Amino acid sequence: MELSKRLKEVLSMMNNDWELSIIDGFPWSLQLGGSGKGGETKRLHGKLRINKLINLHFIEACGMSFPTTKYRLTEKGKAYLK
Repeated sequence: MELSKRLKEVLSMMNNDWELSIIDGFPWSLQLGGSGKGGETKRLHGKLRINKLINLHFIEACGMSFPTTKYRLTEKGKAYLK
């Protein structure tokens, strides 16, 4: 399965201590060191197909505290990066 350059970048960032999260009603974001930890934050374009990473089991939800859901890289996602 070939991913877009941007989706590969998301996986790579997650592999380097960035946490992916979504807050209900807001765009996806990546935050260095984890969501809510005060690190650098990058908002992701609304049309980026993050659900593709979920469906391929490259990422999975690892925490939910309404309205925020956090995601982590799976072993399958890490293997894809190699």
